[in-house]
Amino acid sequence: MAAGSSVQVIGAPGHSPVLKYELQLAEIKKEYGKGASIERIDLTFFILDELIPQLGVYQRVMNMIRQELFCAVYNDQYTAGVGKGRRSSVEPVRVPYFISTKKIMNERDKQVSKYKDQIDSLKEQLYNCEADLEKASSALESSKHSVKEYESKVQFLTQSLQKVTEERNDLQLLATHHDAVVLHLTEEAEKRANALQEHIDYLEYEVKELETYKATHQNLQKAFNPKRTAMSEPEPPPANDNGVMAKLDRNEAQTSVLVNQLLVIQNKLIDQYEVDVMSLFGKNKERNKLKLIKDKFKTNIDLIETELSLLKSHQSGVSNRSECVSALSSDQSHQAIIERNHPASPLVSQEQLLNKYSAMMYFSSDSGASYYPLKESKDCLSCGDKVVICPHWSDVELIIQLPINCTHLKINRPLINRQAQSTDTSLIKQKTVKETKPTESIMETDFDRIWLKFKSFSSLSRPLSRDMTPETVNFIVKMFYVSQLKTDATPPTHAITPQSLFGSFYQFMKSLYYTSNVGTIATHDFLNKLQEIYKENIVLHVFSHVLAGSLEPVVFRYFLLLSEFLSAVNWRQQPDASSNDSSTFMEWCKCVYSFMDEESLEQYSIEFTGHSSNNCNTLTILNYILWLIMRNKEPLINQMETHLSEVKTVHSNGMNENEFAEFCLSLFPIQSIDLLAIRLYNQALSQTKGKDILPINRLAYISSYISLLLSFTDIKDKLKLINEIEGEDIITEMEETKGAEYEILKFSDVQQLIRS
Repeated sequence: MAAGSSVQVIGAPGHSPVLKYELQLAEIKKEYGKGASIERIDLTFFILDELIPQLGVYQRVMNMIRQELFCAVYNDQYTAGVGKGRRSSVEPVRVPYFISTKKIMNERDKQVSKYKDQIDSLKEQLYNCEADLEKASSALESSKHSVKEYESKVQFLTQSLQKVTEERNDLQLLATHHDAVVLHLTEEAEKRANALQEHIDYLEYEVKELETYKATHQNLQKAFNPKRTAMSEPEPPPANDNGVMAKLDRNEAQTSVLVNQLLVIQNKLIDQYEVDVMSLFGKNKERNKLKLIKDKFKTNIDLIETELSLLKSHQSGVSNRSECVSALSSDQSHQAIIERNHPASPLVSQEQLLNKYSAMMYFSSDSGASYYPLKESKDCLSCGDKVVICPHWSDVELIIQLPINCTHLKINRPLINRQAQSTDTSLIKQKTVKETKPTESIMETDFDRIWLKFKSFSSLSRPLSRDMTPETVNFIVKMFYVSQLKTDATPPTHAITPQSLFGSFYQFMKSLYYTSNVGTIATHDFLNKLQEIYKENIVLHVFSHVLAGSLEPVVFRYFLLLSEFLSAVNWRQQPDASSNDSSTFMEWCKCVYSFMDEESLEQYSIEFTGHSSNNCNTLTILNYILWLIMRNKEPLINQMETHLSEVKTVHSNGMNENEFAEFCLSLFPIQSIDLLAIRLYNQALSQTKGKDILPINRLAYISSYISLLLSFTDIKDKLKLINEIEGEDIITEMEETKGAEYEILKFSDVQQLIRS
């Protein structure tokens, strides 16, 4: 088609296609408004499709533009719908972007609206929850505050209840203690009242008895010291010297009876003092009572010693007077001395004949333990003594009233011959002439040496010995080593000469009994009882050796430690030497003799088994160790002797004090151990006269004791493990053995008294 024709067609007013398209576009715009719609887009592309073929050379370009516009307007989604305008059939239609966008926006608007409603609802719920939370928080705070108040109230009430409970328990304990104290005090008061009443009755009886001796004593004083005036003439000497001698003999015998009675009272006071001290010592609450007992004992002993000294002076005066009278009544002094030693009766033959029928009677109220003269006894000049039955009183009817609780009567003949007091009462002679059993000669020699040492300290006679109890002997030994161990920590002073062990023991006895005389006689009684019972107690056996000097002083301390270690183990029978099981004894040896190897321990156990006949207990082991020490075979002592021999010293085979102290510090690096070593060194040196060094074999005993002492706690802990390993199915020491022996002293017994 030509351009002119085209213009003409388009420009024709009635037939212009442009006008048609303009009208269609105006109509659809008017119909659907200004906004985009699918109909307007469809019409636009329809018109564009009709115009493109008429564009000529621009057709291809417009097709490309049309395609780009189509892709930009329509998306890849399709929808089914009835076409409008030029779309007269149902066909799938691509959806424009703005439709999808609008749809999406509408959906999003709906969701946003929905979400806004939900948010508003949640905000309202959140507001309500916050209000509820505030209410709950306030309620919680209020509850916490209430809980704290209730907890404080509960705590206060609990404390109050606990305090009230404790006060109630204290009051109950106090009431129980008060009741017990009241009961105890009541019983003590009753016992004391009964004892005082018995003592009063006894003293009244003694007063009655002593009145007779007092009258006799006064008569003797008057006889020896007659009153004279300036004008009086001296009285002529008695015509009958034999009568004077008989009177003096009677006076001397009465004085001896008084002396013996005072000695009996003295012994009873000492016995009671020992019982009181043993029962109260170590109790802090009883210190004041113990002090009162000691003061009372000292006062009573002083009074008795004063009376004894007066009676002995009087007895000596009577003896001298009788010697003078006997010497003056004889023509020949030599013959007089012979007759004095073997005097004839001072009575004539007729008096001798009647004197055979005289008798003195004594009664006893304690089953014959002590006797007292009957109150019916009187002096008879013819008999020359105090008698109850006498033929010279034939005209007198005699009625004897026996005292209350009389159990025994003793009848004695009157003394008609003067007995010369030639008996040597020295303690050493009493002990040397005493019969001894033909047992171990070593122990007999030991006690001879002990009595010789005792004699070197005192020559006091002991006419009336007392039987000390074994418990008292053990207590004295225990107390002595309490005093010894308490001084170990104090520095030794060289200004004071070190005493031997026996000297220290003698000084301890004097301080224990307050006076020198009582301490001496108590030492005598102790040694007497020790000699009697030492074979029944291994510890006392060792103590007797130590006192005698046949063993080193430190050996007894060594045995105290060993008995402590042995008592810590439950012993069973020793297994056979061929058994592979380790015995309790071997385990004990491993703890005490830790330096020994297995072979040495096995050999040691075999030797012990052979020595003890397969009987293993504390007593048997201690006896075995004593046997080893006496033969210089004890393992620890031999080990220490080896260590000592390796030290180079100035003196061959010996050390002085400083060298030994340095050795102990090097072997046992503990502070103040040299002080203990020096003290034990000086104690051992005091038994060696004229020397200032000790041989190595003696120093080994001291080193062994110090070694065990420093290992005391470790060894006890190891021994506890032995009992745990052995269990409870073991055979412990035989009860009959424990019952038959006296108490075996241990190191802890001494330590306990030191702490108290």
